[in-house]
Amino acid sequence: MSQPGLRVLQALHEDWQAVASLVSCIGAMHPESLQGEDAATLVARLCARLYVLSHVETELLYPSLAQCPGLCSGLALHEHMVTNLQALLDAVVDQEEFGGPLRALLDRVHSLRRFEDLEVYPFCVGADIDSIGEQMAHRRHQLLESFNTE
Repeated sequence: MSQPGLRVLQALHEDWQAVASLVSCIGAMHPESLQGEDAATLVARLCARLYVLSHVETELLYPSLAQCPGLCSGLALHEHMVTNLQALLDAVVDQEEFGGPLRALLDRVHSLRRFEDLEVYPFCVGADIDSIGEQMAHRRHQLLESFNTE
């Protein structure tokens, strides 16, 4: 039998891997091609994944980790990331150059991931959060379906 919380951590790890894969694809593009339709599609998929990940964590995971002292900071990082995400989507929709907003979002994502790895996820191991795993999967699916970017 595995430790409580590890299934939830595995699901979150898979979400972050999907984000990292999209970031790698975008990062591999030549700067001039960042304005093309392919880049806009990848950015939309990245934003959808980040939005879903943020909502699943802030709606379901964070409330289950009341003993974690870094939750307020984590919530603030999520809020800033969603703000950066919205600025990036606005630039894409308005067909503006979005390299700057993309870099700002990627910096925020990196900070959030590092923070959660150090300050939030350790509180998942041994915590009684497996009960929210199914809720997280359902909510993730529901939100991704609403974006229809896959």
